[in-house]
Order: sequence, then structure tokens, then C-alpha cells
Amino acid sequence: MVANQYGMMAQRYWREIPAHFPHVVLDQFVVMPNHVHGIIIIAGEKMMQSRGDDNSSDNFGRDEAQGRDEALPRLYSPRTPKRISPKSGSISVIVGSFKSKCTKEIHYVNGDDFAWQQRYYDHIVRNEESLNRIRQYIIDNPLRWQVDRYHPDNAPETSTSAGNHGERIARWFLRTKGYRVLTTNFRVRGGEIDLVCRQGGTLVFVEVKTRTNRLGGYPEEAVTRRKMSRLQTAIEAYLQQHGAQIPIRIDVVSIAFDGKAWPEISHFQNVTPEDLTR
Repeated sequence: MVANQYGMMAQRYWREIPAHFPHVVLDQFVVMPNHVHGIIIIAGEKMMQSRGDDNSSDNFGRDEAQGRDEALPRLYSPRTPKRISPKSGSISVIVGSFKSKCTKEIHYVNGDDFAWQQRYYDHIVRNEESLNRIRQYIIDNPLRWQVDRYHPDNAPETSTSAGNHGERIARWFLRTKGYRVLTTNFRVRGGEIDLVCRQGGTLVFVEVKTRTNRLGGYPEEAVTRRKMSRLQTAIEAYLQQHGAQIPIRIDVVSIAFDGKAWPEISHFQNVTPEDLTR
């Protein structure tokens, strides 16, 4: 993935943030086609003193913002007599200034169609394990763009589209593990196979289950004995049509978004009816 002119400008102004907010340390960052990911470390008072005062009164993204996060939607109506400004040096001011600077400069080079999403998502990183996991997520994000939840083709708005998105992720996941996808959505009367794959000398029939939340339990819990029976009906039909004479097995891939941009993926190999609880 290669950044265009706007993406390179976003990279430049992101790197300049500590010059305008001395209490900020930057970590991993990436520009995606329709969003960015970044880690900002807001240092403590001692580090702020060692790096100098937060003299952010220069014009880094402040022409429009004037020290306020005007790039973000206000919680107050225009009739409110007084608007509460975000605290100087806070995450909302930093992000708002970055967005405002990018918008101004991109519009200056004829990018009039450019606009940020109104809101942004922030998450407090509370330990080293979480920090390393998020860093790796940001590093891997460009490689996963085709199956990213924010890709225009992948928004899981309905259960059907969520299932299709989950199957795309499962195909990508299995290919990274050396599987070769032979067929998708093989259907016969009384049964269906989500994915037919080849792993070495074994033919693998894969059931994919996707859920956007955990309210109904884990995705793999939706694989019941009845579902397994329908899957076995489809497998018998597939083997009759293709005359495969190699070992076979059934795998289950579980895709759980649970409010996250990138899902939790679980892979269960060689599943049998005896493994199921219902």
C-alpha cells in the first residue's frame, strides 16, 4: 500500500505533533485509504518540564481551531451561552489540531473533496501486552486492508453481509496458514459447505461462523449437531461429484468482532459430532 499526496501530508503533520505539543511522544502510526491509526503517549509533568513548556500557541492547525477541537462535533447546541473548551494539551486538542492542519493544507492543494470523519475512536492502553498487540495491529493493517472492517466493501450492516465478510476473513486467514481454497459456498439440497480447501494431502471442509457481538455466545457455539448433519450431507454430495480419494476432515473458523475493527479469529481442526455440546 502506497500513500498518495494526501496520505503523505497526513504522515508529515503527524510527525510534527511533538514540535507543537512537547508533552507528546509518538509511537506506531499508519495511514489507511479512509482512516488512520496511531498511538500517542502523553508524558507526565516531569517529562514536559524536561522538554520545555507546552507552547502550542503557534499556528499548527489552530487557524480554524484557535486552541479548540473544532474538527470534532460539539455536544453543545449553538444556543448554549458558553462552550467548554477541551483542556490545553488534551487528546481532543491534539487530534483536532492535527485534523485541522491536514484539512487546511489538503484543501490548499485542490483537495476540496477531502473531509475527515466527524468522530474519532480513542482507547487508553493500560499495559505493555496491550500496547504490543495494538502496535502489531497497526503494522499489519495495510496487509489486511482487503478484509478490513472499514473497507467500503466489507461493512457488516446485516447478518448476511457480516457472514460474507467473515468468510472473506476466513479465506485470508486460511491462506496465511498454507491452505488452498478450492470452492466457496458449495450448496446441495439439505446442506451447504462454506469453504472447501486443500491442506497438503488432506481435503478440508470448513464451516465459518461470524458474530458482531457476544450477546448470543461465541460464534463456534452455533455449530450444532444438526448443523453438522447438514454439513455432512453436503460433503457426501461433493465427494460424489468430484471423486476425491484423499483423507478429509472438518474445520471450524470462528470470527468474533465484538465491537472491534479487527476480529478475534479461532480455528478448530478436525471437528466431529462428538465434540459438540448440542
